[in-house]
Amino acid sequence: TARAISREGFQYSMYMHHSTFKDRDSSNFFPDDGGFSTGTITVNLHPDHNYNYVWVEPSSNKIIGEGMVTGGSDAEIKIPSWSLRPDIALRITNTSMAGK
Repeated sequence: TARAISREGFQYSMYMHHSTFKDRDSSNFFPDDGGFSTGTITVNLHPDHNYNYVWVEPSSNKIIGEGMVTGGSDAEIKIPSWSLRPDIALRITNTSMAGK
C-alpha cells in the first residue's frame, strides 16, 4: 500500500507499507515481517527541473537509497530492498530548492 502527497514542481513524498487487514471488519493492519524485494516506480515530475530522491526507513530514519531524476518525462526510481521494518518512505525534492 502506498500514500503520496506533493507540491508540484517542488517536492513529492510517498509512504509505502507492507501490511494486510487483520480482518474484513477492521481498519487495523497487520505488518508483513521479513525482507522485501526491489522493484521500480515510475514518476513523471514537473518539467525543466532536476530532482534528488531519498528512500528512508521511518522507524530508524536510516537512508537506504538515493539518486537523481530529471522531470518532464517518465523516470524510473529503483525501490531498494529492505528488511524487518515493513515501511519505507520516499522524498523527492527539486534540486533548486536544496537548503530552502
